[in-house]
Amino acid sequence: MKTIPIKYSVFPKNENPIFSEFATHISIDDEAAGGFIVLEQFPDEGVQTIKLDLPELEEILRLANKLITAYDHASG
Repeated sequence: MKTIPIKYSVFPKNENPIFSEFATHISIDDEAAGGFIVLEQFPDEGVQTIKLDLPELEEILRLANKLITAYDHASG
């Protein structure tokens, strides 16, 4: 028997981690071609989903950090 976390919820304090439209669910999925990350939000207008493989996610994180650094430098 094994155990592994496959889903997390990121949500504002005092919001429901499952049903809040402000919650973001991060999970791992695999459609037989290797694992990828799934980001989901559940606003009133319907489920919004993004699926990213690891290289995509790493590049997005790299660019997001670059944007944050530039923004902090320019606004600080």
